[in-house]
Amino acid sequence: MTQPNNAPIDTHAHIVPESLVEEARAAGRTLGVTVEDTDSGPALQFQGLVPLRPLGGLARMEPRLEWMERQGVGIQILASWLDIQGYTLPAVHAATWARLFNEHLAQVINDNPGRFRGLATVPLQDGALAARELEYAVNKLGMLGTMLAADPVDQDLAKESFEPLWAAAEQLDVPVVLHPPSHGFGGSIEPSYLTFSLGRTLDTTITAAKLILEGLFDRHP
Repeated sequence: MTQPNNAPIDTHAHIVPESLVEEARAAGRTLGVTVEDTDSGPALQFQGLVPLRPLGGLARMEPRLEWMERQGVGIQILASWLDIQGYTLPAVHAATWARLFNEHLAQVINDNPGRFRGLATVPLQDGALAARELEYAVNKLGMLGTMLAADPVDQDLAKESFEPLWAAAEQLDVPVVLHPPSHGFGGSIEPSYLTFSLGRTLDTTITAAKLILEGLFDRHP
């Protein structure tokens, strides 16, 4: 069923394309990412880290589309599950992983006309590689922009090495969505209900304040 043009747009949705999981499985350890099958479905493991929780509905399209129909959602803006952005991989592997994710996401969008748009993943290990991937994802794959993990402790997005990425976003005139990190300052706040109601907001607010006060938006309006 196709939703009417005025149907709501879900601007915050995560995905791990099932085809990406299968490619990671077939690649073995060459990507720095392996797949472990569990009773609850496949789980990804990045080199040197413990396995992530099973993917569940993040990788299955049929339940997602059924939920959208029940809720009357016309379009979802899809972005990577933050846990799989590959920020701990070596830069070259991270660039390969980001490219694979973006291409598999583009295929999901193409396979479901009019239902999804996408935000790219970029390799934050290297600002130049991140800029290159953003340009490819927007110009070749039709992505709307990118989503970054906003970790105010471990990652200073205003530092000089990220200038190529911000310059590319400005030139392309696309949004950069700041998302709370999976394991950041806010994630350490207890009890858990404060993690999501307060902690995650602190992560993104501190990051946004640093970007403003360090002059990023003056350099890249």
